[in-house]
Amino acid sequence: MKMKRISSPLAKLKELPVKLCKTKLNTEHLVLFLMAFIYIVIAGNVAFSMHNSFLTNTWDLGIYAQALYTTINHGKIFYYTAELPGNPSGSIFGIHFSPILFLILPIYAVRQDSTTLLFLKPIIISAGLFPLYYYMRNQQIRSKAAIIIFSILYLAYMPTNASLINFDVEVFLQPILLSAMYYLAKGKLISSYIFILLALMVNEFVPIITIFIALYVILRNRSEIVYCLKSRKMTKNIIFPLILIATSIAWFMLASAVITYFNPTALTTKWEWGEFGKSPYEIIKNIMCNPIKAVKRLLDDGQRKFTYLISLFGPLAFLSFFDPLTLIMTLPWFTASFLSINPLYYSIGTQYQAFVSPFIFIAAINGFCKLMGSNIKNGQKTVLPLIVFTILTALLLSSMFPASNINSEDIRLALEKIPSNASASVMPEVLPHICNRLEVYPYFKNGTDYILINV
Repeated sequence: MKMKRISSPLAKLKELPVKLCKTKLNTEHLVLFLMAFIYIVIAGNVAFSMHNSFLTNTWDLGIYAQALYTTINHGKIFYYTAELPGNPSGSIFGIHFSPILFLILPIYAVRQDSTTLLFLKPIIISAGLFPLYYYMRNQQIRSKAAIIIFSILYLAYMPTNASLINFDVEVFLQPILLSAMYYLAKGKLISSYIFILLALMVNEFVPIITIFIALYVILRNRSEIVYCLKSRKMTKNIIFPLILIATSIAWFMLASAVITYFNPTALTTKWEWGEFGKSPYEIIKNIMCNPIKAVKRLLDDGQRKFTYLISLFGPLAFLSFFDPLTLIMTLPWFTASFLSINPLYYSIGTQYQAFVSPFIFIAAINGFCKLMGSNIKNGQKTVLPLIVFTILTALLLSSMFPASNINSEDIRLALEKIPSNASASVMPEVLPHICNRLEVYPYFKNGTDYILINV
């Protein structure tokens, strides 16, 4: 017969610290969920308000909303009409290879309206809070002030919020790449690889970034790799970057093939690097053969590019520069955007900051840890300047939100007169409101049933 063990008050008292630690952890999670909820409510309301004032646009909210609608209801693969002259097939895959859109289809099918995407965006952004939190914990940051302030900075990051009134698939890169970096830091390479695969599904440019992630892994573990190579041993830190490079090259080739299939001239027309060429391979070749010309191009429009860098790094008090190794992963986009003739690529208020912002945050956290050193538990004084930089940056960039110059009520009354099955030519800012149809154009097109212009 077994005797039932009776816990003594002393034994229960000994278990109390363990329970308190668990409660503390759960409390921190609760705070994160609360912060995410508040952000979603505020950001969602701001986006909805601007949408109702016709401040959203065809590019790219209307494009994605129409593409999802036509896929669900008409069996056309992400078909949209805004860029038919340059993309005759009408499929988004004729411009961008973004298979992650398939994951959005079930959500959009429940409520087929462009505002669904506006609501989805802050949810996706706030999801990045959790890998960011776990990364900070993995880096042994115990200061509650530091964790809370970095979390607030992530949600209040103006380069991200400046494009709240739009939707682009690049928004997925923030939580996905943060998760990949967390698992990479933990040494869980399979989990990291899964998130890197998800990142590849976002945009055809990502394979270039993931090659630099592989380079980062190699440089971070260079001593171990050199030793193992001399000993003729293969370790996971050798195999993983090789697999990553091979996957990136294969994915880039797949993306190029798919884009060419849907739009045979895309790869010779979509690249905006002027005299450097009209295809990825031609651009790379000309840059390598003309380094002086490339440097001059990098320095062109210097004031705008400098402002862009200040806007990205300033909100984090430039802590990222204390971890230059991590910033290696930002080089692909900074190089490509600064060589481009399209200023949107290096402007705040567009989706392109998502190619670099996850790495900027990871580098800032690492930089903070380096600065604090052994005093990492007492980081309140160090993180206070971050608040000042965030406020100043927000004030400087607050003008990014546009003002409406049309009569919303008149436009709304006019839209009510357009039947749901009719074709229409409308202003770009109106298209997201009537994009649930096969034929709607943000420009004048002969033969449409209705034409709406602002006079």
